Amino acid sequence: MLISEIYLWGREYNPHLVPIVDALSKNRGVGKVVYIVESMMPESRISQGLSSSFPENYLESLSDGQVENVIKNSSPDSIHIFAGLRRVPCIVLGIKLASKYKRMFGIIQEPRVLEGISGKIRLAQSILNEGNIRKKARFILAIGEHGPRWFKLAGYNSELIFPFAYFLEPSTLQVREKTNLKVRVGFVGRLEVLKGFDLFLSAAECLDANYEIHIAGKGSLGSEIEQYKNPSSSNIHFHGVVPSNMMGDFMSSIDILVLPSITTDDGWGAVVSEALFQGCYPVVSNRVGASMMLRDPNNGAVIPWGDTESIVQSIKLANEKGYLSSQNRKQREQWARDVLSAEFGAAYLLEIFSNCFGNAPKPIWF
Repeated sequence: MLISEIYLWGREYNPHLVPIVDALSKNRGVGKVVYIVESMMPESRISQGLSSSFPENYLESLSDGQVENVIKNSSPDSIHIFAGLRRVPCIVLGIKLASKYKRMFGIIQEPRVLEGISGKIRLAQSILNEGNIRKKARFILAIGEHGPRWFKLAGYNSELIFPFAYFLEPSTLQVREKTNLKVRVGFVGRLEVLKGFDLFLSAAECLDANYEIHIAGKGSLGSEIEQYKNPSSSNIHFHGVVPSNMMGDFMSSIDILVLPSITTDDGWGAVVSEALFQGCYPVVSNRVGASMMLRDPNNGAVIPWGDTESIVQSIKLANEKGYLSSQNRKQREQWARDVLSAEFGAAYLLEIFSNCFGNAPKPIWF
């Protein structure tokens, strides 16, 4: 199926969507790809090490008239993908205008947080306010383990819901051979309770001298690292913020990545993909969207959220079972490239379009 134009609309510049935009632009089955955002990436995210480099076809901060011109002047067979549903002016208006001008459109989104009373209110809001979108959207790209469930609960047609991910560009680094006798365990990201950083530190306390702890990131719990350091050893290493262009090198230097988030607000967890691209073994909570990729125990471990003991046991088991060997590391790296790369994601998305707008069977991913 040949597609003349694809437009991706977002709230703010998202570096985790840029790789698939680039991959679609290079795909022979697509004529033109345009990425449109309401605003730049905020400084708070840039300070976390995320890249702010732009794809070639990029538009920013469109007025209402410009939004209408883009959609009105787009090809009648163009496809518009909205990264979000509400509260973003260019998306809210874009969805209305896509319906007005009879352009094909769909949604790409992480699940909204469902936990607690506030989560139930969010779900009720979706059920009450998104009726028109449910009727007219032609596809839903539901990100992560919890994405499809959210949209099904919100009343969307399950036949139009496709599991999706943030498909990234793999590092060009070669997977390193394991030469260090110690097992290197890492945490990467915001040093916050919601990310489970306090749980990680508690787990680190339970590991003996055969394990090294490597921490990269910044956040309100950063000061707590000091109390876990043993002045007589160098067991804990704090690296500060690691820029996105150095993340492959960092992941290649550790054996295990731990992401014990306590909320489904971690709709995917890009660090899990980055770890797998280097053959690193991820240990993540069942609240992390990328946990869907770890059903094979050789690829990683999924633990109950909030359970420090499970973190410790999964780290030790990975070492005892030989999951950290050079051979298994290379197998993980190759598998990740096969199913998580931007090139694969672009091809998978085109299969979805062939199903939604043609006669092709529904593609199976995870």
